[in-house]
Amino acid sequence: MREQFLKKRGELSTVTYDLGDILEYQTQERFDTVFSSRAIEYVPDKQKVITKLLEIMSPGGTGVLITKTPHYLKKKLLRQDTPWQHREQIHPLALKQLIEKCGGTNVTVSIAVAYVPFIGRIRAVNRLSYWLLARLPWSPLSSALSEAYLIRFQKPYAR
Repeated sequence: MREQFLKKRGELSTVTYDLGDILEYQTQERFDTVFSSRAIEYVPDKQKVITKLLEIMSPGGTGVLITKTPHYLKKKLLRQDTPWQHREQIHPLALKQLIEKCGGTNVTVSIAVAYVPFIGRIRAVNRLSYWLLARLPWSPLSSALSEAYLIRFQKPYAR
């Protein structure tokens, strides 16, 4: 993933790159923002990861997670098997609930990538769908047309 990022964006002087298991990451530093793209869907124990992210965040800090939207019902209807590497995907509202259970606040869910079945090869249709759905609260329509979703949350300030 790091190589893919570097290929697209190049080395950024404002970014520190650390590769490894987040659960083993040790630091006294706290971060104003944590960002993860397409990683949480591969983690079996999502609660441990969310707890760790909140631990390393500054009070009032923001977390942003982007991950694939599971489409298990569609796969069943089409009689397709979900590949093993995608079986840990989590529904957006279930991930929202888990983040809140772990202590995250102001949790919002929105569409990150739209794909309209059957006509999704027409890019303008997907872009229009994204533009419309990104402005609305998460709904069954969002779930049906979402290829990926974004969750934003905060670490509460200490009381």
